[in-house]
Amino acid sequence: MAGTVLVLAAGLGARYGGLKQLERVGPERKTLLEYSLADALRHGYGRAVCTVLEENVPAVEELLEPLRSRMAIDLAIQRLADRPRSVPPAGKIARKKPWGTAHAVYAARDLLATPFAVVNADDCYGAEAWAALEDVLVRHPGAAALVAYRLAQTLSPHGPVSRGVCRLAGERLAAIAEFRRIGRDGEGKIVDAASGAVFSGTEPVSMNFWHLPPAFLAFLRRDGEAFFSGPADMESAEWALPDAVGRWMGQERAPIWATVTESPWCGITHRRDREWVERQLKPLTDPISSL
Repeated sequence: MAGTVLVLAAGLGARYGGLKQLERVGPERKTLLEYSLADALRHGYGRAVCTVLEENVPAVEELLEPLRSRMAIDLAIQRLADRPRSVPPAGKIARKKPWGTAHAVYAARDLLATPFAVVNADDCYGAEAWAALEDVLVRHPGAAALVAYRLAQTLSPHGPVSRGVCRLAGERLAAIAEFRRIGRDGEGKIVDAASGAVFSGTEPVSMNFWHLPPAFLAFLRRDGEAFFSGPADMESAEWALPDAVGRWMGQERAPIWATVTESPWCGITHRRDREWVERQLKPLTDPISSL
């Protein structure tokens, strides 16, 4: 079977004010999810797994139906109650938003038996980035890998964003840390409003464009046990994929190959990002109709 791509499509879009995963943009009036799946198809991925919220299943099923003739598509449901058995029931926590992107991968664990790529449903990575991942996997088949971008290329002009800031050692990922409120201040400097960290803009960052082996899923269960047993404030805690990958790399000495693409990128975080995405999309992806 051809490769599998996991699409993380269960976010609530709180900063956007709606389901940005289903917004139709670009020359073909398609969603970013559809553009990404088209790029995946062109680079040898014959199967997709999409993590979604239960209430959005009908809309996502309808959206993806035209692509089912070209690739196998399964849906994984991200539920608040889906946690490792060793932790207390989720029903004791008054929380509505999903647990985060690491939990979105955990929710799809039973559908992932082979190495898989990971992408966000609200990002468009571009054909050049998919080719960069393909090049890494030709040299290191089945390996864990990250396609990173330069921080300045990934900022929204309309508000703060979350980014996994990386440190590389040659072709390997050496460290990664999630910052959740990165943007430009009044002087044009790139800062994280939550921590006060200042960035040059050239730092490699994760946009959740990964390739991961099944061994990561075994670690993720253990990481989930620690996450759900640890934070005092489970109303706002987030189990983020970059943080989980960083712990996997540190605790199990898992090697992760990294490549930094200079490809353009676009994604939707804030409502006003839509017009910018419209401009960026055309040079980023080939028409879906050409498949």
